[in-house]
Amino acid sequence: MFYRQRHISGKLGTPSIVPKYEFEDFKVVNEPILGYEKGSKERRVLESELHKFSKETIEIPLVIGGKEYKTDNVRYQVMVCSC
Repeated sequence: MFYRQRHISGKLGTPSIVPKYEFEDFKVVNEPILGYEKGSKERRVLESELHKFSKETIEIPLVIGGKEYKTDNVRYQVMVCSC
């Protein structure tokens, strides 16, 4: 099907049914990229948290249909690193 071009406010084109919105411009700021270099603050905080979590045991129940199931047959999650 061919559409006839219409003369709209001085321009040729097909009229749109989509309203034209005007948005306010805003500035986007990314978070800083951390290097985690030895001796840096972010590295010390990370190592401290890893050490803290390595001393804890967290119980994670099996949840099916919103109901929690627990058992005495417990398994332990291995640390993903040797920190």
